Amino acid sequence: MKVAVVEDEAKYVEELKQNLERFQKEYMIPIEVSCFQSGDLFLRKYKSQYDLILLDIQMAFIDGMQVAQDIRKIDSGVVIIFVTSAAQYALQGYKVGAFDYILKPVEYFVLSQSLLKVCQSLNNRQKRYLNLKIKSGRLRMDVDEICYIESKRHTMEVHALSGIYEVYGTLRELEEELRDCHFVRGNIGYLISLKHVTAVRENAVVINGDTLALSRNRRENFLNELMEYWGNV
Repeated sequence: MKVAVVEDEAKYVEELKQNLERFQKEYMIPIEVSCFQSGDLFLRKYKSQYDLILLDIQMAFIDGMQVAQDIRKIDSGVVIIFVTSAAQYALQGYKVGAFDYILKPVEYFVLSQSLLKVCQSLNNRQKRYLNLKIKSGRLRMDVDEICYIESKRHTMEVHALSGIYEVYGTLRELEEELRDCHFVRGNIGYLISLKHVTAVRENAVVINGDTLALSRNRRENFLNELMEYWGNV
């Protein structure tokens, strides 16, 4: 498990490192720890390479809540646990999908129980992610969150539950990568997730409130794929 500790006070960094080392020895779970003394530095280095972020909220320059918000714009899958003395921010943490909230000084038992839940969640998740190229760098996206992908001349638009993202590449490349994830062409310009289809009309399909044209020559194959998918879920 790759863990990032984002904390600007050295004594708490050392405390977390010792607790993580103890957890690793007790439960025989390999852990690779990277430490960052500021949220700004962490964001500059971040490339969706961690499974878990242990994140302080009250830091100089940029606080942990803003760090979490920025992370969620590019990574919906990483687990975030806030480790802080600021109990009043607990409710805000859940707005960015925080997994847990641990108060300082950190008690080993409390942290270890949270880490066990994280490990179980990661093992059960078995999610697929796409590593997409965007204008500012890379974007890691949970495949389950993608509703459909639309080809736009030299770019594509990924329509996800969290918003619309402009990415670079070709629809053919993504179609190949998503072949075993229940994505089907509705027409030459769309790659559709069967998971998010809510209705099919004569020449159109409805996905998360959007109506997309269904081409005549692809309609039969699309419906066959959809019926098979619905029959297995």
